[in-house]
Amino acid sequence: MSGYPKKASQAAKQSGRTEPLFELPTVIKMLPLVRRITADLVATQGELRTLHVEGGRLDRQRHDLVWPERQRRYLVHDTIAAAERRIRSLVNELETLGTVVIDVSTGQLGFPTIVNNKLAFFSWLPGEDTVSHWHYDHDLSRRRPVPEAWYKPLSPRSSVRRKG
Repeated sequence: MSGYPKKASQAAKQSGRTEPLFELPTVIKMLPLVRRITADLVATQGELRTLHVEGGRLDRQRHDLVWPERQRRYLVHDTIAAAERRIRSLVNELETLGTVVIDVSTGQLGFPTIVNNKLAFFSWLPGEDTVSHWHYDHDLSRRRPVPEAWYKPLSPRSSVRRKG
């Protein structure tokens, strides 16, 4: 395969950098952009799977291939390398926006946030109209519905004045 991890877990800890924390209204505003990038990512991942199948078949038959098939084998390997570079570039673009690619093959994205003083992610999958789920960093498979109150932006904290 590509050698690129399919799942990202505890991304903020592994990368050693501080991830931005998002409020849900901000995440929803970002969706049009990340939706386009993620569509390219999923499409390229699908092309890569198809190329790996063809490349594997050609590799197994490499000793018996005539020149046009050998030429195709070389082209498939070059195209695989280009697709892997494209995937890395798209993942990098999403990470630059502050998102975490949870699963490259499905295009699941996480937007870092804090829930109950723990790292969590607003979770979005291609095909979903909006962000309606979240999960803790340590429990990527358990997507929970977003409470209605989270759709409202946090109000700026009023300054607390001490007497005395």
